[in-house]
Amino acid sequence: MSHARDTTGADRSPLLRALIARREADRTRRVSDAARPSAPPVTAIVLHWGERDATRRCLQHLLAGAPRDLAVLVVDSTDAADWAGYDAAGRIRVLRTMRNEGYAGGNNRALRAALADGAAFALLLNNDAVIAPDALAHLLACAARDPRIALVGSRLVAADDPRRDVGSHGRITYGPFLVAIDGAAGPQAARDAEWVSGCGVLVRLAALADIGLLDEDFFLYCEDVDWSLRARRCGYRVVYEPRAVVAHTPATSPAALRRRSYFLARNGLLFARKHGSALERLKISAAALGLPLASLLRRGLAGEPLDPSLWVARGVVDGLLGRPPRLRQLGLR
Repeated sequence: MSHARDTTGADRSPLLRALIARREADRTRRVSDAARPSAPPVTAIVLHWGERDATRRCLQHLLAGAPRDLAVLVVDSTDAADWAGYDAAGRIRVLRTMRNEGYAGGNNRALRAALADGAAFALLLNNDAVIAPDALAHLLACAARDPRIALVGSRLVAADDPRRDVGSHGRITYGPFLVAIDGAAGPQAARDAEWVSGCGVLVRLAALADIGLLDEDFFLYCEDVDWSLRARRCGYRVVYEPRAVVAHTPATSPAALRRRSYFLARNGLLFARKHGSALERLKISAAALGLPLASLLRRGLAGEPLDPSLWVARGVVDGLLGRPPRLRQLGLR
């Protein structure tokens, strides 16, 4: 089985140069214009793709509890909504794209912009999520405790039941869907994790010179697990902060279920080819081969539509063969 192309290593040198250029530019500005306001220390990034009400709600809650110096980047790949007009303080800037670049590509575009603006941290927030008013403060306080902390993940809860955790962090198992999700049980204090969800994660931008950007080969799903592993392999810490709460309402349309089924099946295998040992690759491959049948049986017995199960099968095939994702068939391009 061939290994997947590593698209992250090539991003490290340009990022490092951007960080150095930022520091030099900051030094020049301090010397030439001491009165000029400093760049916002935190940039929040929200991707918009066709769910205007969700994005509007996400921005409203984000800005309601945000500090005045927060900068917000909305990456818009579907329409020409006046997102900047949602904030009278002028904290929102829009990056318009010509196509859907996925979670990884869209966030990478905004991360480069945040680096160029001189931000120290970026908050990656799903547009179908609502962040608690004090969550960003908890994330920043956690990151401030140790400069080796590269990623700080939030506690994700169901929007209709805040007592229910919906996949905030966990362990890499190389099982059928790559990871095991740890629940919210345990001490309500920050703790290290093998991976944290990208639905509401704070990243220390200086660490990207070592870690690199998100791997765009994943497009959707598992790129946060990949990022977390690369951070830990570079000597950084990945921390789960349960006091930073984000309520998540994932899409449940038939199209969303197809995409989730396909990418979770495909990308676990992509991750294994990139990072796993021979035994770990064998383990997840064997488990993946049983996924389509298990999905068909479960949905058939429950009287649910079988279409997502067929997309599980396609994801397994593409993952095993190292094929690029079926973006057009999934309505993503």
